[in-house]
Amino acid sequence: MALFGSDKTLEEKAIEDMNIQPSDGLIHAGAFEVGIISQKKVSVLTNAVLVHLQKQGRQIVDMQRHVGGVGETVRSVSAVVLYK
Repeated sequence: MALFGSDKTLEEKAIEDMNIQPSDGLIHAGAFEVGIISQKKVSVLTNAVLVHLQKQGRQIVDMQRHVGGVGETVRSVSAVVLYK
């Protein structure tokens, strides 16, 4: 799903925003934030980011996520992922 005429999906934008560092054995942090999406899309987006990192052979150390909003519509999602 492209966002506002952009050629990138929310998942691609989140992964790009994380600025994933080269694998060097150290723990790195990546962060992303997106605006209004559905509750279901929050899970899809989070899963896409974690799967992307793991497919690159990276280990997920921790993830902190904040979801703002009520009901079925989420106003914002921000997350920090620690990975190795």
